[in-house]
Amino acid sequence: MPKRGFFTPEMGTRLRRIRTQRGLTQVAGRMGLKGKSRWSFISRLEQGAIKGPSLDTVTRYLRACGAQFFEFYDLLGPD
Repeated sequence: MPKRGFFTPEMGTRLRRIRTQRGLTQVAGRMGLKGKSRWSFISRLEQGAIKGPSLDTVTRYLRACGAQFFEFYDLLGPD
């Protein structure tokens, strides 16, 4: 059986929901991301297309949205 990555599309959906509930359209700048690809990085993160984002990346995203980790963590429980 293939090993499932830590970060799933459902987690990306949760991040997007947290961002939109706060009325934010851009978080890349708030995260300190620079360069042309910063928006596509956020888009891929929210789609769950980045297979192994670091915990630091997820935490920075949540902070940029003014969210706490507990708003996201319930997806990290066992299957």
